[in-house]
Amino acid sequence: MNRKLALTTLVLILVLNMSFAQSCTYSSVMTIAAYDPGDCGRINDKTRDIPDIKDLVEVMDNTKAYDLGTGFVYELGNKKYILTCEHLLFKTGKIVAYDAFYNSYPLKLVGTDMFYDLAVLEFECQEKAKKFKGVVFDNADPDHGLVLSAGYWKWNGQPNLERGEILKEESTKNNNDLPREIYLKSSAHTSGGFSGGPLFNKEGKVIGMNNSIHVKEKVSYALKGVIIEKIALNIIANDGYVVRPFCGLEFSQNVTNGPVVIDEIIEDSPATKYKEALKNQPVASINNQPILSIYDALMNIEKINAGEQVTIGLENGDEISFATGILSKNSLEKIAIHAISKNYKKQCTKAHKCARVKINQEQVIIKHEGKEDIITTAGLRENRIYCLNNPEQLGIMIRIFGLHRYIELGKDDEHIYIKQLKFSADNDKRVLYY
Repeated sequence: MNRKLALTTLVLILVLNMSFAQSCTYSSVMTIAAYDPGDCGRINDKTRDIPDIKDLVEVMDNTKAYDLGTGFVYELGNKKYILTCEHLLFKTGKIVAYDAFYNSYPLKLVGTDMFYDLAVLEFECQEKAKKFKGVVFDNADPDHGLVLSAGYWKWNGQPNLERGEILKEESTKNNNDLPREIYLKSSAHTSGGFSGGPLFNKEGKVIGMNNSIHVKEKVSYALKGVIIEKIALNIIANDGYVVRPFCGLEFSQNVTNGPVVIDEIIEDSPATKYKEALKNQPVASINNQPILSIYDALMNIEKINAGEQVTIGLENGDEISFATGILSKNSLEKIAIHAISKNYKKQCTKAHKCARVKINQEQVIIKHEGKEDIITTAGLRENRIYCLNNPEQLGIMIRIFGLHRYIELGKDDEHIYIKQLKFSADNDKRVLYY
């Protein structure tokens, strides 16, 4: 590195630190502690088995928290909220925010979006929250630049800061990473407890939310700011729910490349009328936007409001237009029944009838080859069981994990839970239900 470049880099780092101190340190970053986990076939928290995050263990010991992460203050209409990762809040009753000096601020849940792993919390006492400053988002789409990732406050009052730079992805068609349309990838080496924390650019503005890490490659992923704001506003405006369109389409794409194909049409959905024209057809565009990856399909449908028209352009030159519905409880149950039935049908033999699937308030009942399997509405992610409150969340889980190619089915002493559900014979497809 030459002297001029080294000096420029040093100045940028100093500017980044000053911006963070002026804009964020005292007013926006919070430690988020979750307490009182519910009993849902609990899998023991593995956090304490990780030797390189002693700070996190110390904070958990002092706060007596079951799970710990980070969040940041968001202001809308003179009201203060906390934005964080939804996965921090499973199996929890009480949720508390702590400032740099470990003063506590009880929070209440406004709503969550499991699909993007985003939660919106509200200060129970808005009067006490007045002293906090909401973050400023920069919703530009950076493909380079220095960044600063902020995590929970250490017990000694010191912030957790990791510096890095944006790493540009070359392609999403054969991408084993999280998609660049949704996530920013950086060299900021975050660890346990950073989930939900802000990713700042050199101006001290939030461009993302820490979501996950790739341990071997030592890179971090952050949900993009433009998605955070859009979903947060949707949740706040709709009493805790995200209102999305529903088409009734099952899209798939081979992970090693190839076109995006409409594999199936979900019965009794907005697309059912066009089943013959759409089924097994490669997709060229959605609402006149080219589709090269399954994530293109996702992001283009996400731009549509529920009830609006969607136009599917096929590679054979046909265009099919229809009005979307709402991705409601009923729609999500249809997705769950469709996906599980399809999975079990692959196991059918000529001597047995294929699976019949029924969902009631707490269970998925699958009758297959003379046997009845009962899957409770709970699922597994990393080291924790997802405790799902209602059956439509099973459909949400299938939508989430379809993009990652599979869910797994398994059980512990108390529950049968979602552990593996392959979406193709060789587990070589990403699947999107929308």
